[in-house]
Amino acid sequence: MLPLNEQAYQHLQSLIMTGQLSYNQVYSETKLAKELGISRTPFRDAVHRLAQEGYIDIIPSKGFMLHQLTKKDVVETFQIRSALESYCTLQLYC
Repeated sequence: MLPLNEQAYQHLQSLIMTGQLSYNQVYSETKLAKELGISRTPFRDAVHRLAQEGYIDIIPSKGFMLHQLTKKDVVETFQIRSALESYCTLQLYC
C-alpha cells in the first residue's frame, strides 16, 4: 500500500495529465483532499512536490493552479535539449 502523500501525488498527477484540471482556475487543497478522502497534510506534500517539478504554482492562502509555460520556459527547454543532444552526438563519435 502506498503512503498517503504518494497516493495524493499520483492522483493529482493523473488529473493534470488527463486534462481534468483547467488553467486559470485556483484549486483548494482542502477540497481536493476531502474528495480523495485523506487529510490535508499528505495532500499538501503532494502539491509541494508537483510545484517543485513545475506542474503547478502554489497561490499562498488560496490553493494552487496549473503552471502555464512562459516564453522563458520554452527557451530554457530548447537550450537544455540542444545541449543534451549535442553532448550525445559527441559521445557517439568519440
